Amino acid sequence: MGCGRNEAPSPVEAALIPAVLRETFQSAKEPVTGLVTGLVDAVEAKDWPKASVAAQALSKTTTLTAKQRDMLARCLITINTQVTEAAATGNQEAEEVRRMIRLDK
Repeated sequence: MGCGRNEAPSPVEAALIPAVLRETFQSAKEPVTGLVTGLVDAVEAKDWPKASVAAQALSKTTTLTAKQRDMLARCLITINTQVTEAAATGNQEAEEVRRMIRLDK
């Protein structure tokens, strides 16, 4: 059911996310480019809660191509895994973001 896929998309390795996003969104226009820059900066800083919030905001953009949406979804798997791990170690900001993600579903 759903989108017709048989399996979940494969996640992008955390270290590759900045390069993958830059390549995937290189032809994007504002405000998308600003959102991508904020997301890349957060990932490079390993600020996973901020990266998750930025990725969620980007995912709500209606002008993304199918390729951009797919790649963002693959990056979000990794980002949200990192948020979960940070929350498990007592990171309050990460726990708050996890709570927000659950409420947004």
